[in-house]
Amino acid sequence: SISASNDPLYVIDGVPIQNDATEAGGIGIDGSAALNRSPLNMLNPSDIANITVLKDASATAIYGSRGANGVVLIETKRGVAGVSSVEYETYVAQSTPSNTLGFLTGNEYRAFIQKQVTAGTVNASRLTGLGAANTDWENELTRSSATVNHNLSFTGGNSSTQYRASLNYANQRGVVISNGFERFQGRINANHLALDGKLRLALNLASTRLILAHGHEGTAAAGKVIEAFGHFMVGGNTVIGVVVFAILLVVNFVVITKGSGRIAE
Repeated sequence: SISASNDPLYVIDGVPIQNDATEAGGIGIDGSAALNRSPLNMLNPSDIANITVLKDASATAIYGSRGANGVVLIETKRGVAGVSSVEYETYVAQSTPSNTLGFLTGNEYRAFIQKQVTAGTVNASRLTGLGAANTDWENELTRSSATVNHNLSFTGGNSSTQYRASLNYANQRGVVISNGFERFQGRINANHLALDGKLRLALNLASTRLILAHGHEGTAAAGKVIEAFGHFMVGGNTVIGVVVFAILLVVNFVVITKGSGRIAE
């Protein structure tokens, strides 16, 4: 699409999630300094139970024009009758830039200019503005970063009521300074059958806080580079709070088929 987005419509537990930009745009030399963030950032991957992709006519028939680019149905995990458990999961990862660009150092560049001046191809005034610094700017803008993720979930229930609650904390620092992602999330899913199974109540409650880091961080020299070139959004961290709350009420009608003796819902 030329003017519209090509992103699909995400539906989490029956609730459509708007694909609006999750942070305001910034000002940069070559365009917007802020990066677009997927609405799936609000979802903990460990909570996903099933993903279904709808496309073509099946998507637009159910969700209208919003499903023109396809629909991604995401179901989160729920409690199981007769099964009670407490689960804790964590992992730690380390990221380091593996390849660097072969730029000249300050001394090498000054030596190159000196050779050009000696050869008469460059004016001698070029040497006066080079200074004496020998900063490796690529090294100043990158770093070794750590990623930490913690998941804690509680599951239980009986034949009429099932529940699952989960907590998640994720912190991922980018290999480029002043770039990172932090998420705090809590989710509760519950089902309850009433009136001898004729009435089903479902509760899906999720609260997510995302902290997307775009600001001054690292060495003073690197901060000046960020400010000068505008590669990052200036003004510190962007904090986004997303709360999704849905209560589903489903009534199952019991129908007795004449002559067959079978009961169908």
